[in-house]
Amino acid sequence: MAGHKTCSQASRSLCDLLLSQLKREISGVDRHEALKCCSLGITTRFAYAYHRRGGLRVYLYGKETDGPFLTELTRNGSIEVAQRRTTKSAWAQLSPYYLELDSERAVREAKPLLL
Repeated sequence: MAGHKTCSQASRSLCDLLLSQLKREISGVDRHEALKCCSLGITTRFAYAYHRRGGLRVYLYGKETDGPFLTELTRNGSIEVAQRRTTKSAWAQLSPYYLELDSERAVREAKPLLL
């Protein structure tokens, strides 16, 4: 996995689009670029975007019990909420669900999940 500055142009563009979409809705949202991912949030982080070839995998902060709610938010769209295979680590317990975003349409459809 690469960081924001070293990832593919496609992945970087999707991350930039995701950030701009969130900034339109939430005042003060920012991105912190780390070695392997970009964290999104205000003072605390609510999502982590891992750059992948041609897209992003965005892990959502939440609880395992949030699954039905998240699934309902994506019911009419083309993206799906995926659940980690295991939640044994503390990090996995904090972010049990993720999204695969590979297009501008997917980023727009992911916005309600992040808001």
